[in-house]
Amino acid sequence: MAERRGRHGPGVSIRPEHLREARKAAGMSLAEVAQGICSRAAVHQFESGLARPSRIVLEQIAQRLGRPVEWFLAEARGEPGIGDVATMLRQASRRVEQMSRSDLPLLERSVLRRIAAGLRADSEIVAMIEHREGP
Repeated sequence: MAERRGRHGPGVSIRPEHLREARKAAGMSLAEVAQGICSRAAVHQFESGLARPSRIVLEQIAQRLGRPVEWFLAEARGEPGIGDVATMLRQASRRVEQMSRSDLPLLERSVLRRIAAGLRADSEIVAMIEHREGP
């Protein structure tokens, strides 16, 4: 898979939930996965879909977690996969939650918090479906 530059910077597109799932299955902390490869914060950003690892970093993380690199890669097609949808919903939830902390009237902030909660719940449902269906 080619590296690309975009909103999330250079790196390969991965399935963030696969990284989190593999780390938890291995019983490792963010710091343990990152040790000698990248920062703990970087692994957290990869798992949150906020950053993309370089191919080299992904290969080292995959080896540490005992999974093939391909298992972490997002679908090669131009359209988003179901894991990408879960990530996009989580990101939208965070943005709406941030908006709810602005100087809007109380009613509008309350509505935004409900929307954010709904987006979070939807992202969890999509992630469960993706996990059940597999890569």
